[in-house]
Amino acid sequence: MNFSGIRFRASVLITGTLFTATVAAQTVGPNNPSTTGNNAGVGTNAWSSTGNSVSSNDSYASVATKGLSQYLTATNFGFTIPATSIINGIQVDVERSTSGSGNVALLNAWNTGLTCAVSAGTNRLLVVTHAQENGTNSRDITAMTYGGRPMTQAVQCVAGVSGGFNARLEVWYLLEADIALAGSTAITTAGTTSSATMGWLQRSLR
Repeated sequence: MNFSGIRFRASVLITGTLFTATVAAQTVGPNNPSTTGNNAGVGTNAWSSTGNSVSSNDSYASVATKGLSQYLTATNFGFTIPATSIINGIQVDVERSTSGSGNVALLNAWNTGLTCAVSAGTNRLLVVTHAQENGTNSRDITAMTYGGRPMTQAVQCVAGVSGGFNARLEVWYLLEADIALAGSTAITTAGTTSSATMGWLQRSLR
């Protein structure tokens, strides 16, 4: 699936003050950015043709989104705002389009355990969750594999106090290329994972 085209413009709502008098609210813009780029601080898929995001002309910045994209940046909108003004709000308009989209099909229902037979499909995504509650200290998973293939952690959330009750939720995933290379159906973990509950879910993007 490809998401292409992000095109930006921004407006600013301001009020101005002069001594004790307040003038009516004004809107400045919308302005288009003059500088764009790709920020690799997150994700693995880089945006290309970022300069196409500065105007609405059916030419787009694009990224292949099988996985996590990096940041598309847009700066230097060229606002001229008097020093005495108060910024009351900023509105950003984003124009986007999608190419090569497909339907998402659920292959299997949730199940628990440390083995998972992934059903046949194309562009599959295996999602594994780890949940812990009613324990002391945090049992953190530091690595997870499926059939010997390393999985990627999508998110984790921890609630509780150090040395006391802790509740933890982690989500890990594996994409089609590594699912196809998996040598077994075993899910293995590293870290302090005693008293953990495991669940898995597969989805096919086609």
